[in-house]
Amino acid sequence: APIDLLSFISLYKKDWQEHGYLTLNGVSDKAILHKLECYPHLQTPILCLDNDSTGTTATNRISEKLKQLGYDNVSQLLPVYKDWNLELQYERAILREPVPEIEDTLELSP
Repeated sequence: APIDLLSFISLYKKDWQEHGYLTLNGVSDKAILHKLECYPHLQTPILCLDNDSTGTTATNRISEKLKQLGYDNVSQLLPVYKDWNLELQYERAILREPVPEIEDTLELSP
């Protein structure tokens, strides 16, 4: 998540210091809800999670929750590739061939 945030800022540098950024470190809404509670002047959240089934499901869920809390200007921005770091790598021509699809779920060995 932090690398994706840094990648996002690298892609969208214009006036980046004038905006607030937050990494969710997953798909929980706790961090964004806390941030918005602490900084009530923030009224236009833009959700930029991964472009996979987990990320898009979480984006839709968080977006709906924010709208229920009165945030009418919730936006969503998805990377073309799976995440913002891959987007940056393609943008900078670090990767020249498509990355194979990665499963949304990982199986961990005991």
